[in-house]
Amino acid sequence: MSNKISAAQVKQTIIYLNLLSLIPPKRVAELPSVKGDFGEAWPLAVEAASRLIVAFHQASRDPESELVIGLARAALRADSSPDECRAFQEQMRQLAKLPGRAKEVNRLHRKRGCLICEAPCRYGYFSLISEPNFDELQNLLEVDNARPPQQRQPVQVVWRFTLNHLLNIFQTGKWHISADHLGNLSYCLVALATAKSRYRFPEEQIRKFQAMNQDLIQHYQNIKTSEK
Repeated sequence: MSNKISAAQVKQTIIYLNLLSLIPPKRVAELPSVKGDFGEAWPLAVEAASRLIVAFHQASRDPESELVIGLARAALRADSSPDECRAFQEQMRQLAKLPGRAKEVNRLHRKRGCLICEAPCRYGYFSLISEPNFDELQNLLEVDNARPPQQRQPVQVVWRFTLNHLLNIFQTGKWHISADHLGNLSYCLVALATAKSRYRFPEEQIRKFQAMNQDLIQHYQNIKTSEK
């Protein structure tokens, strides 16, 4: 087995693992796998990616080896079945709660919206490395803002941008994601875009956006509950 993997391969693996953490477990078999691009180097890529993911959430250059090993083991099995996918997703949820990033004073862009995030740093690393096209987001929001006030739908516009971003990563025509993941990931992208000055939201405006965003998440969750 080759003991060398490129930085591009590690980045690809990090993105893939984050997508595994977002997809509904029952749909995990539909996620296009990237394993074939790695061959025997796949376990090494997963280990390297897991180390960086844990390091991000601990805000440390020396992440705890026990957490890294546990995440890598879960990640290697995550796409084998819905149950394994759920187990991996739970590990990712727990990592996101670590104070290294989740604590208010440690959040990535606490002065640009991260303080009012409902899922602090759950999506931060993915947002950073997946390179969203924020020029596209700005164009979409400007088009929406040109509409009469009663016709504007900024939250739906950002959700559509986020979904297109996910679709473009794997060049696939469909993607399955829950409303809470889609809404909170969308907010994360808005916070990152604001921090990068691609589309600057005043604080009052970003708080209003987040309130509408959470209302839309709740709307779809209520629909899902009523269908059970």
